[in-house]
Amino acid sequence: MSTTTKKTYIEKLKYPRWQKKRLEILARDKWTCQICGNAEESLNVHHRVYSDNEPWDEQDGNLITLCESCHEHETKHMKNELDVLCRTLRIKFFSGDIARIAEGFAKLKFPYLPEVAASTLNHLLSNEDEMGRLVTLYFKFLENKYKSLREGTDNQSDGNK
Repeated sequence: MSTTTKKTYIEKLKYPRWQKKRLEILARDKWTCQICGNAEESLNVHHRVYSDNEPWDEQDGNLITLCESCHEHETKHMKNELDVLCRTLRIKFFSGDIARIAEGFAKLKFPYLPEVAASTLNHLLSNEDEMGRLVTLYFKFLENKYKSLREGTDNQSDGNK
């Protein structure tokens, strides 16, 4: 972002429309950091992804309440975590596999917030035991899928049968 654009954006964060949106997001998230649960530290409304929308026109699902510490960590580390994750996925899987992994993650309900997903998946892929378990489950899924195709049914097997 250029200095001029950034200054304009920072000025927009003072507009009443953004302040209203910010309060709605803080209330939705019960005035609690959605990563660590901190409700005592100063809170920020974090954009998961920046868009061309005005801050107050942003989709609610793209905004999340984070404490100052988690906000700083996300801002500083997310790009690197995603780069490591992408590199790891490219090394271990083919594009079709990656598409299915992405679809699976989109459907998962995490017991914690999605911001943690990149770190979690990176850990799973970098830990040999976890990677072995993932590969085993994946091949079991493929085996069940192949079996259902041979039988003429394409039941969406979850690999746990």
